[in-house]
Amino acid sequence: MLGFLWPFFFFIVAELVNTSILPPQPFITRTELLWTPGVGEITAYRIPVITQCYDGSVVTFSEARKYESGDRGPKFIAFRKSKNAGQSWSTTRFLVDDWTHPDGLNLGAVIVDKEVKTLILLYSTCAHFQCTTRNMTARQFQIRSNDCGETWSKPIDLAKANHDLFNWTWTAGPGYGIQKTLKPHKGRLIVCGHTNVLPMGLYCIFSDDHGFTWERGAKLLSIPYAGPLYQGSFAPTENQVVELKDGTLYFDARNEYKYRCHCRIYFNSTDGGYTIPIETLNFNSVAVDPTCDGSILLHNDVLYMSHANNDTQRVNTTLRWSMDYGKTWPYSMNVNPGDSGYSCLTRLSDNHIGLVYEKNIGPLWFVKIQLHL
Repeated sequence: MLGFLWPFFFFIVAELVNTSILPPQPFITRTELLWTPGVGEITAYRIPVITQCYDGSVVTFSEARKYESGDRGPKFIAFRKSKNAGQSWSTTRFLVDDWTHPDGLNLGAVIVDKEVKTLILLYSTCAHFQCTTRNMTARQFQIRSNDCGETWSKPIDLAKANHDLFNWTWTAGPGYGIQKTLKPHKGRLIVCGHTNVLPMGLYCIFSDDHGFTWERGAKLLSIPYAGPLYQGSFAPTENQVVELKDGTLYFDARNEYKYRCHCRIYFNSTDGGYTIPIETLNFNSVAVDPTCDGSILLHNDVLYMSHANNDTQRVNTTLRWSMDYGKTWPYSMNVNPGDSGYSCLTRLSDNHIGLVYEKNIGPLWFVKIQLHL
């Protein structure tokens, strides 16, 4: 008598086992040392940046720091590429050389413009105003590739097209920028970062002409604006942005002076990156953080986060995932329990994501993570 119900029963079971509605059960399938210091002038590799290019290849960048491991010294921009979802990597190439400038370049963010098939990398110089060999002038540059990193343009100063960006101590990311795929401002390139001088805070730039000209956009400044800033002051700094399924921008940021919690903070923009209303500020109390850069990635309607999961020390690289676009974070997986630092996430395939992260001060590691059995 109930035979007519069997098709409905099988439909319900099929929906329940559909991985698109079940939480992922990630596990690491590959671990690889991408960069290690000690060769030539390089003392440390830091600030991992990674993304998937428009042709499916994966590109990764880092700061190859010369002579010392600190933020200010001279550096190369190091680059590697994988054409098989992280199974193997090209040899290292150095795209930009800082020579011996005392306040060297800082990464930075990579952006993929799928509309015109262009890869853009942003970096800054003199971000700390200690650049006596550069006339104490802060600048932002981009290099561009039309073949997913096989060849690159010469550095282009962003201030040449917009003087408002001249001598601005802003550094992108670190991580990746986005191209909006939904309204408002579909097709817009958006990159967010931070400044190192007062008023400190989170700032975004955007481009509506595929990165040829850039304008200042949303910002969220430290309080008090003019300082001084102490432990407990409000100052969002390094950050990552993703676009949610309704076109809203979701920001995850470093809570520089541990305002109200030793945790990461997040907020939203609904106007395409023009403004970030302070009313959208929230605290991710689950994601405890020692004030360090982290990363987020929206992949198949699941929001992923990587960060150093400790309230005082840069240790315990952890992957988290949220099924409700960052409202709750009930799931997590440990990636590295020891010394950790900055990290960056990317899509590899429908069932895989990649993570590049700092392990100790110097080497950078890549892990390939399968999401479902």
